[in-house]
Amino acid sequence: MISATKYKILVPLDKSLQDYRNKKGKLFQSLVRCFLVRQSHEVIDEFRDAGTEIDLLCRNRLSDDRVVVECKARTETVKAESINKLHTDVDLYDAHQGWIFSISDLAGEARTRLEKLNFKHSKSRYKHFTSQELIQVLLDSGDLKLPDTKSLELVSEIFFCIFEDRYIWAATKTESSSGRPMGHIAWDSSSGEPILQNDAPDISNTDFPFPELRWLGHDNCNIEICRSPTNSRGYSGRRME
Repeated sequence: MISATKYKILVPLDKSLQDYRNKKGKLFQSLVRCFLVRQSHEVIDEFRDAGTEIDLLCRNRLSDDRVVVECKARTETVKAESINKLHTDVDLYDAHQGWIFSISDLAGEARTRLEKLNFKHSKSRYKHFTSQELIQVLLDSGDLKLPDTKSLELVSEIFFCIFEDRYIWAATKTESSSGRPMGHIAWDSSSGEPILQNDAPDISNTDFPFPELRWLGHDNCNIEICRSPTNSRGYSGRRME
C-alpha cells in the first residue's frame, strides 16, 4: 500500500496573473527549500554571481558539502539544457553535487545526459528528485498529513497543490462505471481534514486537471487514500517554514 498512491505536485495559479511563470517557480522553490532544511542543509535563495543565477545554493551542516539546486515548476518535461546548466554551475562553484527538482518528468535526452555525467564522475553527483520523493520526505517528517478518510474506493493519484496562501491535497472523483471525471475533493495538507466546497480555492483559470469541474462535498464520495507511515506532527497553519 505504501507505493500505491502517486503524488503529483501542482502549482495551480491564475494564468492571467502578471509574471505568472515566475510566481509559480517561487512557490515551488519555497517547498523545495523546506525539503532541504529538513535534510540538514543551510540554504541561500536565488544566488547570483558573475551573470549566473542559481535557484538555491546549499551547504550540508553535517558533511559541509555544497549543493547547487535547480527548481522547475513547469508542466513540460525537463530538457537536456537544464542538466547542462546544472553541470556548468556545479563546476563553476566547486560544488560537490547538483540536484534538480521538478513537478514534471525528465525528457529522455535529459535523463541520458544525467546518467552520462554520473558515469563520468563514477558516482551520483547529479540527481533528479521527483514529486513522489519530495512529498514522501515531507510526509515522513510530519510536515504533511494525508487525508483521514475511511471509505472504499481507491485513489491512485493525489495532487499536492501549492497556492499563494496555503497548501492543500486534492483528488478527482470519477464515475465508477465510466471513469468520467465528476469533480474534485480537497483536504487541508497539515491536518488531513476535509475542506468544504465554499472554502476551496478557485481553479477555473489554472492548469489544474479539468479546471472547469466544481469542487465536491465529502459526503458519500467513497474516497480512500493509500497512506504511508507518518508521525502525528503537522506544520503550523498553512505554510511550512
